[in-house]
Amino acid sequence: GGGGGGGGGRSSCMRLVACLVTRETVTFAAVSAGVFCALGAACYALYGDDFLREAFLYHLSRTDIRHNFSSAFYGAYLTEHSGGGGGGS
Repeated sequence: GGGGGGGGGRSSCMRLVACLVTRETVTFAAVSAGVFCALGAACYALYGDDFLREAFLYHLSRTDIRHNFSSAFYGAYLTEHSGGGGGGS
């Protein structure tokens, strides 16, 4: 034989990938990306650089943690407001 303990994990991972990557999911991803790009291009054609700054680039330089798209914003939000003790009145 020469099998080993590692083959079962790889096999289950490949089965998972085969379940998730189907013709339907690839088609859905391609259509979604196409619509996103088409709408983005249309808005860029209408509004130019202002669209890019307001829709996308603004969020990269934001410092307001309450409305940030960062994955760690909630932890930072709780940390910032945890020093007060009993809360507001």
